[in-house]
Amino acid sequence: MHGHEVASARAAKDSLGQFGLKFPNDTVEETERLCRYHMYDMNGLTSDGKVRLFIARNYDIADKLVMLIKADRAGSGMREVPAEHRFEKIKAQMEADGTPINQTDLKINGVKLLEMGYKGSAIGKILNDMHEKCILDPHLNNEDWLFAYAKKHLDKASAE
Repeated sequence: MHGHEVASARAAKDSLGQFGLKFPNDTVEETERLCRYHMYDMNGLTSDGKVRLFIARNYDIADKLVMLIKADRAGSGMREVPAEHRFEKIKAQMEADGTPINQTDLKINGVKLLEMGYKGSAIGKILNDMHEKCILDPHLNNEDWLFAYAKKHLDKASAE
């Protein structure tokens, strides 16, 4: 059924949360996310870059998500269940190439940006931007590139 992941996520939240079995919030939220995202890239047509960003944003549930996807495919009987799912391959590649999964893994931080002249919400915006770029290309996560990129965008950030 098209869109069943949204209905499943809502049902999981209602059934497990405050209106149902009253599981801990962490369990409810994780189950809701697993239901919501188990159809992501179902046909394998999403670019590797978008999958890398998706995995980084959902790294904490990535392994469980792969198990759910494989179980869903096996249960449907309609699709072949690969021995290794695409997410597993890309996650392993990200780990091998030193992808900064969390923003705190960047070789630059908010304090350094403050020292450069960034202020307020501009710090978060530039960190988010650099983090995404480094997820897509982990080799960019070095002080030289990050400082040059931040400096290049400082005037724009100051104007906002």
